[in-house]
Order: sequence, then structure tokens, then C-alpha cells
Amino acid sequence: IRVVSAALMGLALSGCDMDVIPPDSVAPENFWTTEADAKNYLNTIYESSRSSSHNVLYADVFSDDVYNRHTHEATGYLFIQNALSSGDQEYYRTHKWDFLNIRMTNIFLANVDKVNMSEDLKTRMKMEARFWRAWDYLWKTTQWGKVPLIGDEVLPYNVPEVARNPQTDVYDYIISEAKACYGSLPPSYGSADYGRVTKWAAKALQARAELFSGRFADAAVSAKDIID
Repeated sequence: IRVVSAALMGLALSGCDMDVIPPDSVAPENFWTTEADAKNYLNTIYESSRSSSHNVLYADVFSDDVYNRHTHEATGYLFIQNALSSGDQEYYRTHKWDFLNIRMTNIFLANVDKVNMSEDLKTRMKMEARFWRAWDYLWKTTQWGKVPLIGDEVLPYNVPEVARNPQTDVYDYIISEAKACYGSLPPSYGSADYGRVTKWAAKALQARAELFSGRFADAAVSAKDIID
């Protein structure tokens, strides 16, 4: 009887579809469902994108002024040897030269519409993510000049080498994104969201991109908007 029962149970299990995603694990199939999911992912973009105060100090290792012998703190020694690549860390526990933050933003934009939440909040969060993507592009182009403009696409991991865009196109993209964020983000937040990107942060990003790209008259107007 036990043998027959076990056989019948085996047949029953083999004939049904089983849910192989544990309910307590994080997976693409079960993540983009709640407002908390969207907030947690956006917060990760904030954490991954933010700069460190160490940047001001360690930036000098890429010049002739400073040499740092600690490989875990800065990659100036690689820069001097012309061996720096996108897989290397930039400064002490801060940016890498890869496109992780840009990819994370594109993943967020591709999935956040699946979440059941306020459309106003969803729009605001999209603009917050787009701000950090533009911020990342500004950081890259001021260091390297031409960089690939990925847009909103989530590229496959085995994508061939992507061509770099002219720096003028990159600045145009940053300024366009900053203007879009300025038009959609609030001027301030309540205590629960203190520290999130405001429209004035977007305007400051626009002014900086205009200044660095030589559009001085535009930069002066944007800066005065903030001052006023």
C-alpha cells in the first residue's frame, strides 16, 4: 500500500505546475508589486549615485600634484600607467567608471509602471531616477569627454562594444533631462522625504552642465533662477 501511495503521489506531483519562486526571496517575477519595492529600488539608486566628500581629496591623484600609494583608496597609479578601465574604482569607496547607475535607472523606468501606486508619486520617482542618471552622465563626460548615450534601453549583458557619442550630444542630453526633472519635481519635501531631489537640484544640474559645456549665458540665467 505504501509503495502504491508513493507512486500515485509522484504521478500527481509530476502532473502539476509548481511555484518555484520562494515567497520570501527577491526575484524579478515577484519584486515590482508594491510601493515599497519601488521606493527601495530608488533608494538604492540614490546610494549608488551619491558622491563622497573623499572625492575632493582623492581627485588630485589624477594630477601631478599628489601620489597615493594605497591601491584601495584611489586609482591614480593606474591612471599614470594608462591602465585605468571602466572596471576600476574611481576614488575611495565611491564611483566606478562602469554604467551600473545608468543601468539601474533604466531597469527602474522599465518596471515601475507595474507597481500599484499613485501616478503622481510614480511620476516624481521616475524624475528622481532620471536626475541621477543625468548626474552620472555629467560626471562621466567631464572626466572622459565622449561617452556612450544608452538612453532608456536595458542592454543585454553580452552586448557588443557601444560607440561613444560626441561630448556636445552628451551635454545636450544632460540639459534636456535636467529641464524635464525641473518641470516635474517639487520645490521641497516634507520631513519623511527630506533629502530627495528637488526641482532646484535639477536646475543646479542644468546650470553646471551649461557652464561646463561653455554655454555661459544660459548657465548665468539658470544660476540666477536658483539664487532668486
